[in-house]
Amino acid sequence: MTARVPVLDCYQNLLTSPSERQCLALAQQFMCAYENLDRRQKIAFFSAVETRQIWGYKGLCLLQAPPNHTMKLIQIRRDLLDIIPQYAQLKSLDTPFKNFLRIVFNRCFLKFEPIVWGRTPTSVLRKIISYEAVHQMHSLDDLKNRLIWSDRLMYAYFHPLLGDEPLIFTEVALMQDTPRMAQAILANVTDRKVSAPNITNTAVFYSISKSHRGLTGIRFGNLLIKQVVQTLKSAYNHIDTFITLSPIPNLVDWVQAQFVNDKSMLSADELYTMRIIDNNTNKQIAVQKYAPIVKKIIAKYIMHQTPPNRVTHFHLSNGAEFNDIQILADTKRMDESYGCMVNYRYHLDTIEENIVMYLHHKKIPISDAICDILQMSSQNNA
Repeated sequence: MTARVPVLDCYQNLLTSPSERQCLALAQQFMCAYENLDRRQKIAFFSAVETRQIWGYKGLCLLQAPPNHTMKLIQIRRDLLDIIPQYAQLKSLDTPFKNFLRIVFNRCFLKFEPIVWGRTPTSVLRKIISYEAVHQMHSLDDLKNRLIWSDRLMYAYFHPLLGDEPLIFTEVALMQDTPRMAQAILANVTDRKVSAPNITNTAVFYSISKSHRGLTGIRFGNLLIKQVVQTLKSAYNHIDTFITLSPIPNLVDWVQAQFVNDKSMLSADELYTMRIIDNNTNKQIAVQKYAPIVKKIIAKYIMHQTPPNRVTHFHLSNGAEFNDIQILADTKRMDESYGCMVNYRYHLDTIEENIVMYLHHKKIPISDAICDILQMSSQNNA
């Protein structure tokens, strides 16, 4: 589809304009025109620049020049990423786009900030609530409950060109052991004991949220986790465990697909057990009863799902180890993961090695606990 649309004229004129002042005006004109396009017209525009091979670094630099255009470019990339699954030929446009944003959001320009109740502007706090991707918040009071206690911390990256827009943020709980339930982290202080930071040994990354889909592939996660770890080690040198309590997206859907898959990853006994759980009127009791088998199935899902779910990929690509599985850690997630969650652990001395192992060799680093689960699975299915 290569239909000529007005926004294309703006873009082509921008590329050939000899005047800086005119370029700024054309970039603004382009953005106004683009923001009025519907999905069909956006597809036409992307198809046109792909056919003409005129989408690249120069054009993106010129489009970014006016104030506030960096965020507009992020939104344009979001549109492109949403369109690519149906129009694979447009994938070539994303390479220069992603490379350009990697330069703009180079680590040298990132600003690391703690999010502190009473100090962080309310405008930022409201955006944190809006962008929270793991444990939803409904109000400032919900966020306050995560920020005002000495054993609950939050950190974010910002960029000068985006003002008070957080790029990515993580929520951390200081605890005395690896948590087995989300409620142990999220409970109101009236329902739990506040841990004195000087007696804790475990930092739990219980939520990591990226704010903008248009920044997919721009790797802030590894940088943020490393900087948080360094900050915590400096403040609390007795903390020696850095771990997550993470959701398992799409587990239930994957299990259901194994029932009709001729090359199922699950054994007949495992499928039979999951059928019992699915048909049980009280799934929580059934999951607890068959916990060892459920753990085996989750381990297989993490190890063999292609492509990996977004949470698994995020942590493994940032150097974590697949560490453990927690049964019924969050019963609000019964329809997603049978209420189960996963721990990914960051060992400071193996983060870089793990990144190479996962991204370049397609191997998942695992703990002894996960190794035992997988070996037990093999023995039981032999």
